[in-house]
Amino acid sequence: MELEPGELELICTCVGQIIVPFALLEASLNAIVEATYQHFGGNKLEKELPQSLKKRVLYLEKCLLKLPILMPVKDDLQKLLNTTLDEADTRNKIAHGFMAAFERSTTTITFKSLEAKTDKQKHTIQISSYTIPELLDCGGRIQNAASSLNEMAYRVLRLSAPY
Repeated sequence: MELEPGELELICTCVGQIIVPFALLEASLNAIVEATYQHFGGNKLEKELPQSLKKRVLYLEKCLLKLPILMPVKDDLQKLLNTTLDEADTRNKIAHGFMAAFERSTTTITFKSLEAKTDKQKHTIQISSYTIPELLDCGGRIQNAASSLNEMAYRVLRLSAPY
């Protein structure tokens, strides 16, 4: 696959619009997990801090059901957790895949990856295609979610403040 001058930079910019803000999203998620685990009794719900994104989301959903201190943020945090999982799928396909093709006329980028499916006995090739506008839209949604989750982390940390 040969790219015209500037196309690689454009593609990297689109990918960066997803990868970079997703890191902030995860950092904010981690702050919420840490607060619930260390300060709000979440350590009684799980023996260890959850590591994978999916496990952190499931852990926080459990916290929302069982920790009364989280009631003021319950609905808003649940919406942000749902958004996180929705956007994580695209992020994972891009971050863990490689660019296999670029169709100039449609600005479609095809990513491929190997994934162990449910039986975890063999890898299968996963193919995902996105246009540049789709990637930029996804990046915008992730940036918004990252900002909202960062604000949510602040709200959660303030729940234990006496003032």
